[in-house]
Amino acid sequence: MTAITIWTCTTEGDNCGTETTVHATQSEAVDYVRASLRDLLKRKPERLAEIEAATADNIAELWEDVADGPCIIEAHPVTLPPLAVAIYETRHGDETRLYANSDDARTWRREIAAENWAARMDEDKPADPDEIADAYFERVGEMRGDFFRVEVLEIGGGTVSAAPAQDWRQIARDLAGALDACTHQIGQVRGMFNDEDGTIAEAVSDADDAAEAYRRAAAGLPVAPCPAEEESSAPRVCLASEVPGAWAGDWLSVTKRGTTAHRTKDQAYRTLYEVHPELRPLD
Repeated sequence: MTAITIWTCTTEGDNCGTETTVHATQSEAVDYVRASLRDLLKRKPERLAEIEAATADNIAELWEDVADGPCIIEAHPVTLPPLAVAIYETRHGDETRLYANSDDARTWRREIAAENWAARMDEDKPADPDEIADAYFERVGEMRGDFFRVEVLEIGGGTVSAAPAQDWRQIARDLAGALDACTHQIGQVRGMFNDEDGTIAEAVSDADDAAEAYRRAAAGLPVAPCPAEEESSAPRVCLASEVPGAWAGDWLSVTKRGTTAHRTKDQAYRTLYEVHPELRPLD
């Protein structure tokens, strides 16, 4: 018998239901929760560092804070019996089967011997099934290219080494570099395309903002704040930062009626132009 330890991870939340997964190590279970948190907080890059820094001791608290539900990671000792691998070799190919024990594997051996005896041998067969199997494989099996063997498979226990931790700061730097490369390439060919509606310019601006956000995250800096309304009363559209009730990736339309959060820049500009039609670009 081999004793091993498996880890179960049960998570529950308002928007993600209840799920239980099985992992080989505690670190794999923690990594699974960490990946789920990244997905839940994908619109809040300012919390990336908090997710990556989470450990087995505090990741459950982080999950409860984000998903409003429990996260339970538990160890379960499991005892595994030795398994039997049955290998049947013929001139036409091999077949391998896995059985819970050697007795079951030898049952298959007897079935093969009885079938071959009836189909290929003229002499009287023994009455005992085990004698049939021994007589066939030991007497004529080798001459006909039929071989059968049983091997005991022991599953090793012990500890599985944890995968090295990812450098999330380097990941953020790589993402910023990739966005910079894209905007640079777009800049080289922008003159070849008609951009009267400003779609390309807007996409490049969004990419520049995202690259800057990744660079600030890699440096451990907070998301660049939107200019305070009291500092500038001019109507405008800006990217939201730490604004109550707004996602980090939202856009704010600042008008004389107040500040409104939107999911896209287009929506923010529509609100801006509704309140300040004089700012609408000429067609």
